[in-house]
Amino acid sequence: MKKILFALFAVGAMTLTSCHQDDVPATAIEVVGEGISNNQVEMISGNTLQLGVVFTPSNTTRKTVVYSSDNEAVATVSADGVITAHDNGWATITIRNAEWPYASTKLKVHVTGATLPVAGDEVSQGEAEARKMESPDE
Repeated sequence: MKKILFALFAVGAMTLTSCHQDDVPATAIEVVGEGISNNQVEMISGNTLQLGVVFTPSNTTRKTVVYSSDNEAVATVSADGVITAHDNGWATITIRNAEWPYASTKLKVHVTGATLPVAGDEVSQGEAEARKMESPDE
């Protein structure tokens, strides 16, 4: 019985020492960057955007974040938070705290300006829309 109690005490002590009393968990993450408003951003194909994060509370002790994209054909995001816009459409970038996974946020990315095939040519989205507006109604 004493051996079992000692083993349980040792496991409990190891568990307690692995959690630091000075740890301050993140309760929320806010994504910041040029052009971001209401967790949404417009990007032009081929451009990049560096993301930043703000933690709540500001004295959060573990600030490692993980980024992911739900539509890599439209936009990818690097491990250091750089979004690259690829093709027209929407992608959602998820930013979450690596150690406190319940602290996360999402950023909607709308990409425009990719080239579109039009009658054998590749033109920008703006040029394709202009050609469409110039063509007579049939």
